[in-house]
Order: sequence, then C-alpha cells, then structure tokens
Amino acid sequence: MVLGTWWGWGNWPTVALAVVLAFLFGYSLTIGFVLRANVTLRQAVKVALAADTVSILVMEITDKVVAKPRQSVPTVDGEAVIFVFVGKSPPGSM
Repeated sequence: MVLGTWWGWGNWPTVALAVVLAFLFGYSLTIGFVLRANVTLRQAVKVALAADTVSILVMEITDKVVAKPRQSVPTVDGEAVIFVFVGKSPPGSM
C-alpha cells in the first residue's frame, strides 16, 4: 500500500499491487521452506498452492474489504476489530 501511495496510484491499482505482492511473497516463503525438505520444485509449488491460496485470499479479503471501515477507529489492543464487527462507534470517535 505504501508503494502505491508513493507512486501516486489510485485505490484499486494500489490494492491490486498489494494482493499480488501478498501472493508472491507468501508463495515464495512457503516454497523456500518446503525446498529445504528435499522435495522437487514441482512438488514444492504444489504444496505452496494447496497450503497458501485459501489462507492468503481470506487474509486479503478481510484486510481490504471487511476491515476497511475502521480508518478512524483507534488501534488499541484489538479494540478496532471489535467495533467494526459489532457496528458501534468507539468512544470519542464522534
């Protein structure tokens, strides 16, 4: 998100970049560790795709869609997440 802002990109291109980088780094880290277990690159890619696709997708959807309304909410020990899901405004936010 920082790169898109720095480059002056709009919201959607910045979100797209963040999602692509999340998948790239997520798969890369998994493949790197799986390769240390002496498996072939093909097997490591299969493991990474099977293990990380749903996980990264859920994290990105949660971060970009569900958690987005908390921009003005204080981030004190998870308090922001609680207010987003119960639909109430945090104290002092109005």
